[in-house]
Parts: sequence; structure tokens; C-alpha cells
Amino acid sequence: MNGGTPIGLGPQGGDHDDLAPPVQADLSTCIWRAGPPPVALEAVRALAPEHLQRHPYRAAAIATEAYAAAVGVPSSELVVGRGISDLLWALADGPLGGRVVVPWPAYTEYVTAFPNAGHGAPAWGYDLDAVAALLDAGAVVLVSNPHNPSGRVVDRATLGALLDGRPGVLVVDESYVEFCEEP
Repeated sequence: MNGGTPIGLGPQGGDHDDLAPPVQADLSTCIWRAGPPPVALEAVRALAPEHLQRHPYRAAAIATEAYAAAVGVPSSELVVGRGISDLLWALADGPLGGRVVVPWPAYTEYVTAFPNAGHGAPAWGYDLDAVAALLDAGAVVLVSNPHNPSGRVVDRATLGALLDGRPGVLVVDESYVEFCEEP
């Protein structure tokens, strides 16, 4: 640790151009200077040509149909985007955008997409009782799980209980769930 930041890691929300040694990774911006891991490159090279497209013209539709079939819901109930940023901005520009509330602290792009939506005082993580009250009021509550920036994980049962009988909408960003012991 160096001043509270692990050596080799930059502060949350860094910029690739501003990273300087000894910073090697800033996972908040999905940047890894070493490039794709060898195992990922091997997996891509092993794909049959028919599974690759030069341009992903139908990629969103194909992904939506496949995921809908996998989870057993109509594809019309799903929204597909190229990462959380794409989905955040679609939410901000859509009919629910004006109802979005973001409990503090939150991922920096939430603040950019919903500049007047912050709720509560900065703390270690968002307050679940406050989230329940916002859902009771019919808000669209946007949270990350694991929480960014604290890393706190709220289990599925607890998140589900927050919705029971409440008129609001809970949007859960699961970016970085792959880093959890039990995603």
C-alpha cells in the first residue's frame, strides 16, 4: 500500500493517458496495458470462422435472442448494450431517465449520466434502507453490485427483498461481478 492505494493500481476513475509508472492497471476504466490475457486470445483463435463477423450488424439481436432463450424470457423484455456505459446512456435518454436516483457513493459515470440524481451522503456504500424508501416512492434506483467504489456485495436474496411489493424499479449494474468469489 502507498497512501491507501495498492502499489500498481491507480485511483478510481483514472485516464489511460494519465497513468504513469508504477500504475499498471486501473480497472475502473477497463484498461489493461498488457493487452488481452493469453487465454482470451486462445479462445478467440479457436472460434470457427462462421462464429466471427467482420461487422456486428446483428450482434445485439443475436445476443438478445440467445440470452432470452437461456433465461426463459421473451427477447422483448431484454435490453442489450455494449457495456454498462451504453446502457447507462440509454437509460438516461429513455422514458425512465428522469426518475433515476443514484445512492451515494456511486460509479463516476452514473454521476455524469445522471448529474442531478445523487441521493444521500457519501458513505462506505449505499444505504439499503434508503434504497427501499426510494423504491417505495416509485423511483428508478441505480446501484452497482459489487458496489463501485467500495467493492461491497449485496446478495441476490437481499436485493430481491428490496423489490417485494414496491412500485419502484431497481437497476443493478453487475460490472465486475466476475471478480466476486461467488458471482
